[in-house]
Amino acid sequence: MPRVTLLDVAKAAAVSKMTASRALREHSDVAAETRERVRKVAAEMGYVPNQMASMLSAKSSLIIPMIIPSISNSVFADIVAHAQPLLLEAGFQMMLFNTDYSLDQEEKAIAALMAWSPAAFILSGVDHTEQSKLQLKNAGFPVVEMMDLTEDPIDLAVGFDHFLAGADMARYLIGRGYKRFAFCGNQLNMDTRAYKRFVGFRDTLQANGFIEPSLFNIDEPEGVLTQDVFQSMVNAKDGLDCIYFSNDDLAISALLLCARLGISVPDQLAIAGFNDIPLGRQITPRLTTTRTPRGLIGEKTAQYALDAIKRKEGIPRVLDLKSELVPRESA
Repeated sequence: MPRVTLLDVAKAAAVSKMTASRALREHSDVAAETRERVRKVAAEMGYVPNQMASMLSAKSSLIIPMIIPSISNSVFADIVAHAQPLLLEAGFQMMLFNTDYSLDQEEKAIAALMAWSPAAFILSGVDHTEQSKLQLKNAGFPVVEMMDLTEDPIDLAVGFDHFLAGADMARYLIGRGYKRFAFCGNQLNMDTRAYKRFVGFRDTLQANGFIEPSLFNIDEPEGVLTQDVFQSMVNAKDGLDCIYFSNDDLAISALLLCARLGISVPDQLAIAGFNDIPLGRQITPRLTTTRTPRGLIGEKTAQYALDAIKRKEGIPRVLDLKSELVPRESA
């Protein structure tokens, strides 16, 4: 069945193609009665505007790409859920792209998505390839980096300091009396934000006279903490009494494995996580973690993009929304 065109709508509404186009775009120079008639005819015919044609006649589209490292991670789902309604209400369409924590994949995505002449660009993190930075700095549209901070963003940045989040957790655990520490994460060579937390954690421990924490890396983007891997961690360091995990998913897996293996938490082993996902508040013992303002980051990132598109003045280049340590029973 052939696609309904703007010309089809114009003929059915007994107006010119130009008038139909202006009516559907709510131009005030078209009579209200005509606008209503054209809209009604378009709806009855199932007409969908050709966005590609609009893009060819404009310098940018109504598309705002958002590049995230994982579409299955609930952390990024929260951000998308809070950003998308604001963009839709303003008339923009979000286009999602998943990189699996690969900066090379991000570079390819940026090159491909720039061909769509986006109105703005949203990226996860502040670490990118040099080619990605070059392309975005010369793109001529707003760029918002989210979930991390830098003193020199490509354009704008909305997030929190991961180094300080790791440092805060170290100070808290030291204050609780723990002595021998480990850090465990997923693909820390690719998840640069998690590695920054490790560095903050490590440096703060060492600054307070503790030896460097053992580092365990699960070589999968969102790897499952198996019993064998967990036991090898626990047995690798004599007297280990605290493990700080790069995310709550791993920490919750550790709590379940401790229950299975008869390891008392926190008496024999303390467990801490990151993100404050709902399950961490419900499991026993409840998880000590860091709360990240994911919903607020989604909202502020979307608003930053929209304000920049409108060339609103006075926008701070960097917005620090801060994370919050949440002490509970697991540590």
